[in-house]
Amino acid sequence: MHIAKTLTPAPDRPRDGLYRLSQPFLDIVQSRGLGLQGLRLLHLIAHAICRQVPDWHRLTVDQPEAGDGQGCLVFRRHLGLERSNGNRALEDGIEELRVAQLFDWIGFVHDHHWLSWRLRNDLFERLFGTEPYGYFNIRDLAGFRAPLDLMVYGELGIVRAMRRPEVSLSLDGYAASLGRAPEWHRMRADVVHALQKSAARFQSGCVVLLECRGTRRGVDTATIRLRHQHSRWSWEALTAPMPNCTVRKILLVDQETCLEVNRKDAAAATQRFFTRTPE
Repeated sequence: MHIAKTLTPAPDRPRDGLYRLSQPFLDIVQSRGLGLQGLRLLHLIAHAICRQVPDWHRLTVDQPEAGDGQGCLVFRRHLGLERSNGNRALEDGIEELRVAQLFDWIGFVHDHHWLSWRLRNDLFERLFGTEPYGYFNIRDLAGFRAPLDLMVYGELGIVRAMRRPEVSLSLDGYAASLGRAPEWHRMRADVVHALQKSAARFQSGCVVLLECRGTRRGVDTATIRLRHQHSRWSWEALTAPMPNCTVRKILLVDQETCLEVNRKDAAAATQRFFTRTPE
């Protein structure tokens, strides 16, 4: 049995809800086919690790050989489950993470009151890897109800602080998380819903270019561009196609609305959409 180590917050982390994820870390995590509980638990553990590491940019500490730990009640609070009498959500997450082989070990200790783990060393280092990386807030976690929600949240969180935030997502992997064929009309409602959840948390809007890049018939890629008060997109650039890509459709998404616009009038329509007066 591994004895859980008590985590102590780093003194120079005043915003205790924040944690850091790098793109290389997310790439590995999202290639393992984790479900909702596995993804949520991994975010909880990433937050717990970040709170004890004093420098997120120049990693100067090694992961303890004895591993780390956290009280299960703390994790349940972050999930909005503090009144639950059991750890079922955590149990399901543990099983998914064991299957994914991302940890040297992970499991309950102290009569199921604590969770103990040791992340693989290569993943520990990637968690604090060099750019690109993003900051996330653990208070967002309880609102996500599907693996796709967290996958999109991770990808957008990596790019959102850029001057012109943009990410291109292959639809195949996201279709697998939904258990569906990778056809846009089968995925549209879930992808839009996931984008709206992230838009609300990041206080941003999304321009979605649905592209044909030739990996299969029809739309195979979604290029997402974020617009918020700190981004530096022009209206024309927001809707301009990527080089050598055919754009089939353009969607404008905010936390409540999704609008499909004519490609010829996309820049003007986008300006009207994002500057309209809320009803």
